Amino acid sequence: MRNLTLGGPLVAVGREPAPAPWHGLSYAPLQAVAIRYAAAGAEIWNIPGVETMPAPAERRMAP
Repeated sequence: MRNLTLGGPLVAVGREPAPAPWHGLSYAPLQAVAIRYAAAGAEIWNIPGVETMPAPAERRMAP
């Protein structure tokens, strides 16, 4: 199991997302947040248009 720490916006649940650009204290659409997690190496399921992407070697954690 690996831990993932990622700074970024909160997911807008039950409220309208804030307009972009998003920062750590703003609310963004789920898809926008999921894309950032996927780019960092997280596995993403059931979010249309978001595929898991391999993380760059310098961002990967040692096992």
